[in-house]
Amino acid sequence: IVRNEMTLVFLPTKHAVPLMSSGSVVINTAPGAGIKGIGTANPGNAPGGWAHGATKAAVRAMTRCWAVELASRGIRAVSISPGIIETAANVPLRDDPVLAPGAEHLTLVERYSRPEEVAGLALWLASDEGSFVNGVDITIDGGWSAAGTGFPTIDKLVRPGHPATEIGGTQ
Repeated sequence: IVRNEMTLVFLPTKHAVPLMSSGSVVINTAPGAGIKGIGTANPGNAPGGWAHGATKAAVRAMTRCWAVELASRGIRAVSISPGIIETAANVPLRDDPVLAPGAEHLTLVERYSRPEEVAGLALWLASDEGSFVNGVDITIDGGWSAAGTGFPTIDKLVRPGHPATEIGGTQ
């Protein structure tokens, strides 16, 4: 998990920074697992969720440290924390007859985000208009982290072989 979620962010940045010029920006993504605690005490989470959450929090910390270290070169560093996004990986959740009704209430706006919404934020951060943003994490999760919402019906699904139990894979 550390290799897949921390090193995967570290290595490209390590190799890209020497090629970057003043005015450039490092933009990392660190989904909501690093904002709120997750683990088997939360219904539906697989064992090892703590490692996923810890590495996502580490990506935020690396980003803040890079903002400090790279400021003298005129390079900014920010992270984006998206919530649940309408992607192929989330089709089992979206289409599940038990989970889907609860999933629409995961966010205050009662829908998943669209990939173009997250991409739009990244484009803004990379633009001149976003040039004063540095060393922060921007959460784009439709209010999920503000409201503390979760899966109200996921406890009905925690059983071996159910597609929703396999979304995060095994740890």
